[in-house]
Amino acid sequence: GDAVQTRTLTQQTDAAGPDLTVFIEGFVKQYYSVPLGQASIALEAEVFNIGDPLTEATNANLTVGSSYDEDVAITVPMGSGDSEMLTFPVYTATEEGEVSFVVTANASDDADPDNGLDVKNLLIDDEVLSRNNDIYAGNMSIGSPGGIIGGIYEVLVEDVLSGVTFYLATATPGDIHQVVVYNFDGTPTTLVATAMDVLVTEQNTYYTATFAEELTLSPGTYFVGILEGAHPTRLGYTTDTYVPMSAWVYYNGGWSPVEDYNFFQTYMMNLEFGEWNPPMFDIAMESLDMPSYMMPGNVNVAGTIRNLSGENLTSIDISYTVNGGAEVTETFTMNVGPLGSYDFTFPNSEDLSSFGAYAFDVMLSNPNGMEDENPENDMLSQTINVVETIPTKRVFGEEATGTWCGWCPRGAVWMEYMAEEYPETWIGVAVHNGDPMTDSEYDSGIGPLIPGYPSGLIDRMDDPVDPSQFEAAYNQQINEIPPADISLEGVMLDGNTLTFNVRADFVAQVSGLRFNAIIVEDNVTGTSSGYNQANYYSGGGNGPMGGYESLPNPVPAADMVYNDVGRKLLGRWNGTPGSLPATVNAGETWWYEYSINLSS
Repeated sequence: GDAVQTRTLTQQTDAAGPDLTVFIEGFVKQYYSVPLGQASIALEAEVFNIGDPLTEATNANLTVGSSYDEDVAITVPMGSGDSEMLTFPVYTATEEGEVSFVVTANASDDADPDNGLDVKNLLIDDEVLSRNNDIYAGNMSIGSPGGIIGGIYEVLVEDVLSGVTFYLATATPGDIHQVVVYNFDGTPTTLVATAMDVLVTEQNTYYTATFAEELTLSPGTYFVGILEGAHPTRLGYTTDTYVPMSAWVYYNGGWSPVEDYNFFQTYMMNLEFGEWNPPMFDIAMESLDMPSYMMPGNVNVAGTIRNLSGENLTSIDISYTVNGGAEVTETFTMNVGPLGSYDFTFPNSEDLSSFGAYAFDVMLSNPNGMEDENPENDMLSQTINVVETIPTKRVFGEEATGTWCGWCPRGAVWMEYMAEEYPETWIGVAVHNGDPMTDSEYDSGIGPLIPGYPSGLIDRMDDPVDPSQFEAAYNQQINEIPPADISLEGVMLDGNTLTFNVRADFVAQVSGLRFNAIIVEDNVTGTSSGYNQANYYSGGGNGPMGGYESLPNPVPAADMVYNDVGRKLLGRWNGTPGSLPATVNAGETWWYEYSINLSS
């Protein structure tokens, strides 16, 4: 991540007089753009003397373009190693555009005049208050569904907050997100407002949240955050250098700055000020509740719609087609308030008695007899494959763990339980982080998808779970119908070279799939301290945990045996490109050969 801002001050060893150096601080330093209506700025700068004592009267100077030129006196005497924070008279911008704040501080006999200068460029915008430069550098999330992540913003002049834009780098389509505004006084305190719901439709894009009623913010400091939906949210962060204490997270029941988690990134969020426009009338097709695979029979066309408008929804037409055929329409009546949802089910089911793929397009129209003003979220599609046989279903669990993690014995206990309880249908892999068993590629793949350690992914779904929830997640997934039977053939070990074929017998038409294979090792031991297992359950204060309560903290390497260790992703995190055709038809069988030289 980006480094925390630092400054290096070197004392002059052969100083020939005072040596003043200056740094712009405060509001101007922290922001990339400021709305014109708020651009009344009292710039702050800190002056250091790293030379001999300063005894003669000296000014610091600030210029902004050709219209502003002000001096502020530096307090004398200023001893060697002393500093002073200065505040310049207010600069008020009169037009939009980029301005340069140039601060200089040099004594008449300054030992090094070149270091007495600092410059900050600031964009005076028509409406945007932003800490970031909109240059995407990566994504970050701390928390879990129901958590909040966001940034701190200072409002200089009373203004109307018309909306908040934020960049979702990874998110789950169909999730609902909200923007929340809190007063900030050392930590977020009182909730000021909650914006209208935002429906996630795709990743790697900006979304804008608006307010159902006009929101006027008085001068002050505010926290503006994203309330996570059903799945963890990963906001994009910028290439701008991180400003300490400017990004915060609500996680595990409390507020913390992101640096408490060793992160130093600024979220890609912009506050938009100016004329408030009421939210448009917008009803969204949120999700479909239909199976992807099924045996021949009837299926109910069902799903959920969301009222993203500022008024009640009382009626709506919902239609669907199957394989582009005749449109079936039903008028549903309800009374759903702003931000509310409505679950619908068509009164007559569809007969899917023949094998094959059925493409359903489900769309809405005529909300309250009116035109939906945002048609882009009015339709969802889903293909249902009717299969002749049901392949063997196995549930794939990946547990993020590390020997440094004191809570991770919980993961080992539950992994062992799942392997013993469901030996034929549970496949478990322990993905290590920060210890001698770490595979960097595997660790990098799972890391951005989890809220912390230990936790895990089940069938690579978007919902990470705690290891104690593995069995509940398994029970949800085990009855899902998979599109293929998977088996291994031709497994051969020749010296250190392991070769095998992965075989898939498909019962349904699928697209966009790949083969993958993972090498897993049991009975792993080591002698270095990196194999010691941190153990917060030691002594029993945190309750029983499979015997770890009777072991020390840490458990010595000599007493630890690690199972299910993920050693190598043969197809990388997302599978082997080109290992399957773009589309595979029902009844087809495909193989892919993997080969690896096993290390000692």
